Order: sequence, then C-alpha cells, then structure tokens
Amino acid sequence: MAQQNDEKSIGMNILSVLFPIVGYIVYFVWRKETPIRAKSILTSALIGSAIGILLTVAGG
Repeated sequence: MAQQNDEKSIGMNILSVLFPIVGYIVYFVWRKETPIRAKSILTSALIGSAIGILLTVAGG
C-alpha cells in the first residue's frame, strides 16, 4: 500500500466550511489513515457549523 500524504487540504477545508456534514463524514472516514488532514477538516466543519448557527440566530 502506498504511503498517503498527510497534509492539510485547502480544498477539503473550504468544502467543509461550506458543507459541514461533508466534513464530519470525511473526518470519520479518514481519521485513521490521515489524522492530520482529518483533524483539519473536522475543525473546518465545526467552524462552518458555528457560522451557520450564528447566521440563523442573527437572521431571526
């Protein structure tokens, strides 16, 4: 099996902010194979969720 590159992924982080559910799913799929990348994606998904909640509360 080839060694995977375990670096932060800008594209997946942006996708996770825009669609947090995707970030949560990707985190649980990748957490053992690429833990650094998975944790970064989880953080982005949490930020996206917080932004969504804030916009919902502020919007009424």
